[in-house]
Formats: sequence, C-alpha cells, structure tokens
Amino acid sequence: MPTRLNTEKLLVVEGKEDVAFFRSFLNHLEIGDVFVAAAGSKSELNTYLHGLVTWTGFNEVRSLGIVFDANGCANATLRSVKGSLKRSGLPVPASYVERQQSASIGTSVFILPDNGNPGMLETLLWRTLDRDLTKCITDFLTCAEGATGHTPKNRHKARVGAYLATGRKPPHSLGVSARQGVWDYDHEVLADLRRFLRRL
Repeated sequence: MPTRLNTEKLLVVEGKEDVAFFRSFLNHLEIGDVFVAAAGSKSELNTYLHGLVTWTGFNEVRSLGIVFDANGCANATLRSVKGSLKRSGLPVPASYVERQQSASIGTSVFILPDNGNPGMLETLLWRTLDRDLTKCITDFLTCAEGATGHTPKNRHKARVGAYLATGRKPPHSLGVSARQGVWDYDHEVLADLRRFLRRL
C-alpha cells in the first residue's frame, strides 16, 4: 500500500486474498468509496497502524474498519486489535462492530467469522454453501485423511479449497474466486458483515 492516502473510508484486512474478497464484496454492495488495504498478520497490525497514522492523507480518513480472523479465539483477537489501535492513538471500540468516534475519525472492528466463534473468513463462507454439498466435501476429506494418514493443517481452508476445486474453471485462490463471483454475497449468514461494511 502506498504511503499516501486519498480516501475518507479505509478498511484494513489481513492479506492480499482478503483484499480481493472484500473489494469484490464492496463492489457487489455498490460501495465504491472504501479503500481496502492489507496489514498482514495480527502480530504485524501494531506496526502497520503505527505507520498508517503518519501517512500523507490519513488526516482525511473519517472511518477506519478492521476485519481480522478470530482463528482460535475471537475475544483474544479483539483484545489484540484494540491494543494495536490504542498504541497508535486511535479510538478503541468497546466491543465487536461498535463504532468508536473521536473528533476526527471513527473506528470499528469485525472479527471473523461472526464476532464470537473461532475461525476465519473461510469458516463464514463455508456456511453459505448447501448442506448436501458440504456433506459431500466433508465425507471426501474424511476419506482422504483415512487413505493418506494426513490431516489438513487448516481444516477451514481445506474445505473451501475442496469446494472451489469442484467448479467448472476452478480458481486457484480465494481472491480469484471472489472476482469470479463464486460466493453468494446476499446469503443470510453474511448479513452482519454486510451491515458492518455499509456502516463504514
């Protein structure tokens, strides 16, 4: 990301695949005034925000949203993100989704998949799929594990990867799948995330 900003609304996510997904999601929602940037891992967010506030044009940013994966614990991730905001001198939301406003900027945080449970973006997207399909994929992965003796390092990503492989032109990444329109952005399980994005 360049060190010069020209936006009033900024969404900070983890990696480049997340950037591609959220750009596609925002486009679907016809929200064209939010710039999406990748901060890296949770451990890198503190350094990222510390630098962000010094960038040319940051004083024009009025809304800052942060979306990170819960991974093992949503509350721990929220505490980490809040700590990074505080150390960078930015407003700190009291809880999930809630917006914290200062004189110049408002901040809000969404922890995937649902502001409470362990998981990540792939966990939420898995919930948008038809149950018969998810059963087929789960059965396949169980069978593959039994045949190979290998357990996926990340079951959330493995399930979504297996689903993407069933497409007519299988995308090689989550970001590409987003650009191809694979995901149902209007699905009910994405309602909270849609509201969060619209409130930026």
